[in-house]
Amino acid sequence: MNGMLEYYYYFFTAMYHLQKELLYALAYYQNAENQLNLFESDDVEKAEFYFELSEIYCSILLLGAVGLVGTSYDQSTNTAYHVADRVAI
Repeated sequence: MNGMLEYYYYFFTAMYHLQKELLYALAYYQNAENQLNLFESDDVEKAEFYFELSEIYCSILLLGAVGLVGTSYDQSTNTAYHVADRVAI
């Protein structure tokens, strides 16, 4: 169970924020990924996580391609910032 609760916290919080704020959710997904590697998880758990993560990256690429969002990421604070207008998803 070491790290599993922290992983689920970040994973489900990211899923919640994905509906409201795309880049804010990304920070939670990245924290969840860090936690996922700290405990012994099976291949199905990892596959589910990376499937969800791929959806957010595709959304970011799509929005960036049509010029709706520009992003900057501050690794020191694990925060994503909008450079252009804020886009609520």
